[in-house]
Amino acid sequence: MQRGFSLIEVLVSLFIISATIFSLITQQLHHSLLSNEILRQWTKFVNTTNLIEQPPPQSIKVS
Repeated sequence: MQRGFSLIEVLVSLFIISATIFSLITQQLHHSLLSNEILRQWTKFVNTTNLIEQPPPQSIKVS
């Protein structure tokens, strides 16, 4: 004889599914923010390095 799912089983299943989805979304968001921060720091480093490597501007002689 086949029995249906009880309300508790359905609620527990929905809770587990939503917790899993929430965890995946949070993990994805954290990864995205971390990648963005790494990219921002790398860009800042490259820009700073480029500024250091540039020769000083030539002085303008006024006659």
